[in-house]
Amino acid sequence: MGKKPTYEELEQRVKELEDKAFDRKQAEEAPVKLSLELERRMEDRTAEVAKMNVQLIETKTLLDNVLRYSGGEAVMATDMDMRILLYNQRAKEVFRYGEEEVLGKSVYEMHMKEKVEPGRLEQAIRMIREKGVYEYDFHVEDLAGRYDWFQSINTALNKLKGERKR
Repeated sequence: MGKKPTYEELEQRVKELEDKAFDRKQAEEAPVKLSLELERRMEDRTAEVAKMNVQLIETKTLLDNVLRYSGGEAVMATDMDMRILLYNQRAKEVFRYGEEEVLGKSVYEMHMKEKVEPGRLEQAIRMIREKGVYEYDFHVEDLAGRYDWFQSINTALNKLKGERKR
């Protein structure tokens, strides 16, 4: 038989076992704590995203209202592929096309329909990229044969850091 442990040795062994039990308990609780922390963070992020969505909807609504109901200005807005997304009441009056004839169509299609000289849209896009704006005057004949003259100002949307989208 072996030698009996001393009181100090037993005390040391108990401390080691207690330390191991503490470490094991910590290891068992760690995933639960981590899961709770991740859940809390996800709830915070979800709340932030919901708040940002509300702000985005409010901003979109404001911008949509400004563009649609901007006094006497004819407004047409496109996406990056030059597809028409917005066409306000004054634009309908000036160009004499209804929304159903224009929305979702490309500016290229509308230029072809209007027999606009080839290359003019490419020139406008190049000028906007180089100078940030393309301006020109044009006229539209009304039903009585009179001409109404208009000034067109075309610009690109800007990114948040002030760089023009390309």
